[in-house]
Amino acid sequence: MRRKIYITIYILCLAITVYIFGNFQKDLIVLGFNNEKIYGEITNIESIYRPGGGSFNRIIYSFKYNEEKYNRSFNRSTGGLGGIINGLLMNRHYRIGQRILILYNSDLKFSYVRDGLLLRIISLFVLIILTPFIVLVIIIGIKSIIIEFLQKIKLKYLIYKNKIIFYEQDNNYRIKESIINGIFDYKKLILKRLIEKTIICYGLKKGNNFIEISYSNSSYILRIYKNGKEVEIVCDENIKEMLKEYVKGL
Repeated sequence: MRRKIYITIYILCLAITVYIFGNFQKDLIVLGFNNEKIYGEITNIESIYRPGGGSFNRIIYSFKYNEEKYNRSFNRSTGGLGGIINGLLMNRHYRIGQRILILYNSDLKFSYVRDGLLLRIISLFVLIILTPFIVLVIIIGIKSIIIEFLQKIKLKYLIYKNKIIFYEQDNNYRIKESIINGIFDYKKLILKRLIEKTIICYGLKKGNNFIEISYSNSSYILRIYKNGKEVEIVCDENIKEMLKEYVKGL
């Protein structure tokens, strides 16, 4: 079952990669078999440096086809693995004013420098094949992290599910929670803090049900939510005694 899932992920990623790069790869292959050879000229070379081996030269060139002038460019890696590959396989030193051979397909209205065509076809093919594999390796690698995270959520849910939780919400809407083990200590309800507005409310909850105490217009407000139904009760100074009765029904 696991193998089928991995194969499905790989095929899906492969389909996405082909969708992104497939048309360009197809045009390059067609150009290799069906082209017109035109000489162009390098007009400028821009050296672009990126930390971590991403440096490259942007080589700008121009050529004419049917008396119309075209300006194009291509990049040649100078740093990192790409620079090593270019140094070994494409040991060419371009310069401004140099003539280069351009392959042009009039049906596709597409051109590419002949010197880099084969390497570009190979690199795109490798990219299309390897990208889904790399994605799959990453997914497998983080699978254990995801499973551990989900287990923590499940464990937290099971711990909290059948426990009564005491919480208080401060004026910055931050909620502090604690699990009640045994009998709840009602001394934790410091009513003075409600009156002085140093906190917004106290609450007790179990699952989705809760009882919440707040203070407004010189009265305590008891908000009770149970089994999808909610009521509010205005209370007097016997708020703690009333709360004890409602807590029994959580």
